[in-house]
Amino acid sequence: MSTLSIVEVFADVQPTPQYPQPPAQQLAELRDILLHTFRTEFDAAAEKKDQAGVSRFFRLWPGIGAEKEGLEAYGDFVVGLVKARSSGATKREPHLRLIPPLTKKPRHQFIT
Repeated sequence: MSTLSIVEVFADVQPTPQYPQPPAQQLAELRDILLHTFRTEFDAAAEKKDQAGVSRFFRLWPGIGAEKEGLEAYGDFVVGLVKARSSGATKREPHLRLIPPLTKKPRHQFIT
């Protein structure tokens, strides 16, 4: 059993005054609008650190055949989290000291 793509399903549909564009072009434009909406809402959820919102919009991309765009957005989100954590950790407490502190060491006295 073969499945038809959405463009194949609407291949015989003729443009109308209400929808003057060919179906393939109309669907492509609607897909672009959805992609923009998904990314905008995903970025807003990511900015708020809303895990449910991030997951919700991440799951929507495959529904319109935009897995690549979804993975790219999610990758940007994860990179942002890692950067925030790493910069926050280094600002709070440096774990690595490359230069020893400059303090006077007591001189050893020899008992003779």
